[in-house]
Amino acid sequence: MMQIKLFIGILLAGGILFADLCALAQGRGEQIRLNGGMEARVNFVGRSKDRNQATIALTLSNKGPNTIYLMLVGPISAQDNTGATFSLIQASGITVCPWIGSTIQCVEGSSRFLQSYTQVDPGTDVTVNFSLNGNGSSKGPVMSFSSVFASRIVSDLVRDATLSETQKLNGIRTMNVSFVSIPVTDELK
Repeated sequence: MMQIKLFIGILLAGGILFADLCALAQGRGEQIRLNGGMEARVNFVGRSKDRNQATIALTLSNKGPNTIYLMLVGPISAQDNTGATFSLIQASGITVCPWIGSTIQCVEGSSRFLQSYTQVDPGTDVTVNFSLNGNGSSKGPVMSFSSVFASRIVSDLVRDATLSETQKLNGIRTMNVSFVSIPVTDELK
């Protein structure tokens, strides 16, 4: 509702582009709520001088009472407001599925990855850094970003230790994280 009111007000005032409105509504620093008390916030989006690479820093905060196990499974999508796209080079700060973009192996497949998930205890933050590669045509002042994480929410660690691997696998869910119109910081020339 707030976005609609802002959009109407801006249309009437006749000054700011729609992309700028989205940046106000859900840009850098804004938190979105996810499953199990998790919250996500984009801290930074930077672009190289040649506009061919981008870096995104995303903080995942466990604000809930449960322990959450996370793995980045992708796909990762990033695009500026002129249509230039970026693809993942690497991610750090969290466990990354070896088959990034194909969730079946790390979510529904073998239990061998259960011990690899990143444990995020209540009150803990994890910062995920994404390095992205583009085609050099990125000129837009804002970027949209989305990704998929596998998650398993555990309310009782003692009880969780008694579960079979199959039971733990059955508790894994995917969690989509997306932000629109995040302001981009260009590397100084």
